[in-house]
Amino acid sequence: MRARWGALATLLAVVLVAGPALAGSGTTSGEIPARRPQSTALVRTSTVDSLVQVNVDIGMTVKPGTACRSAYTGACKGATYHPCFNPDDPSYAGCQMYTFYRVVPPGADLSQGISIASTAGAITHGWGSKISEAHLEVYAVDPARQYGDVRIRVDSFPHVLPVGDTAYSDEIGHINLPLAGAPGTGWISGSATGADGRPMPPRSFKLDVFGRMDTGRPTGVAGEGAFMEYGFGSARVEDGVTDGSFATRPLYDGSYDIHVQRIGASYTCRVKVDGPFRFNLDFGKDRLGHPGCTPLRPLARTVPG
Repeated sequence: MRARWGALATLLAVVLVAGPALAGSGTTSGEIPARRPQSTALVRTSTVDSLVQVNVDIGMTVKPGTACRSAYTGACKGATYHPCFNPDDPSYAGCQMYTFYRVVPPGADLSQGISIASTAGAITHGWGSKISEAHLEVYAVDPARQYGDVRIRVDSFPHVLPVGDTAYSDEIGHINLPLAGAPGTGWISGSATGADGRPMPPRSFKLDVFGRMDTGRPTGVAGEGAFMEYGFGSARVEDGVTDGSFATRPLYDGSYDIHVQRIGASYTCRVKVDGPFRFNLDFGKDRLGHPGCTPLRPLARTVPG
């Protein structure tokens, strides 16, 4: 993956369900009230175990007494609106300014943080004054695959810089990543078979894993941080693989929701990781061969992965 220090990059991947979505029929950024007079919100980051890429998912609380509405999966989570999951939002083009591909040397000081401003090029959307939470997806940039990924939620910006127009969060502290072979870590691996009985080819499906509360670990070098990290990751059949095998990077032990995404055949499953966990997929069987998997509506975009 190509990345440069401090660079801004392409749009956050948006997962959409099949079926029509009417432009203007749901919540948009313009309906969200400002939460603070400052026009910029700063996520205070810190050190990390490995080179990483950090993606930022912006959340904004809707006006009291109203409901968040959207035909797009991920745009509404309770009373929180996520504009970068709604391509019908007039300010959607601004999302490219808030998806960060930031490669960080191990031990580097990241205290300058990640800024969310209220403008993006010619677009003025006020997101810096409206953001109520930010979800950081921290991906290890590690060809040896010794480190895994985590997700961190930043849910407030209670401080104000003495100079300038910026509100900022508490400092996250050191970001710990799951390390292969360390106590309390495992991974998910398996092989995928198609309806024709043959191994699934590279990039034919996506498998994303989302850690639940029992995967949580505190930030900070000695676990003294104020934020929680949760297991997070993905897998696919990589280029050049002919037997349909796949594997995640290291994961913290605990319960995970697995989303298997393929056009025409998408599922969600629940598993418990306690060291290495084998999870084979058979697209020729009902529920992929796992009674605990539940079908989802087929996806329209971002699949194959």
